Amino acid sequence: MAKLLTFPEDSLPSLQKLPSTPSKLAQDFLEEELRLNAELDKLQFSEPVGFIYNPLKYALELHQNYVARYCQGPKEVLFLGMNPGPFGMAQTGVPFGEVSVVRDWLGIVGTVLTPPQEHPKRRILGLKCPQSEREQLLAACDVALRRQVQLLGVRLVVGVGRLAEQRARRALADIMPEVQVEGLLHPSPRSPQANRGWDTVARERLRELGLMPLLTVE
Repeated sequence: MAKLLTFPEDSLPSLQKLPSTPSKLAQDFLEEELRLNAELDKLQFSEPVGFIYNPLKYALELHQNYVARYCQGPKEVLFLGMNPGPFGMAQTGVPFGEVSVVRDWLGIVGTVLTPPQEHPKRRILGLKCPQSEREQLLAACDVALRRQVQLLGVRLVVGVGRLAEQRARRALADIMPEVQVEGLLHPSPRSPQANRGWDTVARERLRELGLMPLLTVE
């Protein structure tokens, strides 16, 4: 039976304490994973495979804590993925789990060991990994946005929502003020301000920016 690794109670914030007694479901789930690990250990790979990362071995402690906390009952929906990302599960042992999500949102802590072999460009730093898959994605989008703005000769970028505005300012910082970046309230139903009359607010903002003539059919 899989032995769950624990931490002293005083070392965990109150919101991050693991269940004192993991459920039988969690124990059974971990046993299945360890059974799979044993099968995978028997496999041999030829060239060009030079490095094999199995986060359910070197990040097992953190993974066990994740399962113990969140595998407390049946799950009706399963998200199935592949190829753990180099800055996600490969670092944390948690599926779809980039560092900030695992540590700050899920409240999971634990020690991640060093794999037997590491590619020099794919070091395992566990929860200390400063890189983020989300940041990689956004960085690529920033570069593409800058190129497209220059390609089209854009002079004004209107970010719909605070995030879009902030990302545009960041991506286009080196070509401002030639390119102006402004914001427009996002029409999300989750926004209290938008729910109080987004249409009126948006029209007023577009008038301020001198854009209403471009959007009005006479």
